[in-house]
Amino acid sequence: DAAWQGMTAVKDGRMIRNPQGVMKWEKFGVEIALQILWFTQEVYPGKLPDLDLKAEVKDFYKKYYNFELTDENYEDLISGQGRP
Repeated sequence: DAAWQGMTAVKDGRMIRNPQGVMKWEKFGVEIALQILWFTQEVYPGKLPDLDLKAEVKDFYKKYYNFELTDENYEDLISGQGRP
């Protein structure tokens, strides 16, 4: 979108896309807990040094959806490109 081209973040290539699983993570749903972890890691690197986001996400989907995420599922989800 041409309207966004003047923004510094767009010019510098610093745009990030929200992950999308069952729903977009930024929406109010159960995945908002993952959104907080992901966003903190993206915006404040080093604030959660012991966080293994991939493990947390995989555990979450297994616990709440009884779904085993593969590494490929995780990458699609975390990139905002698809659903598991």
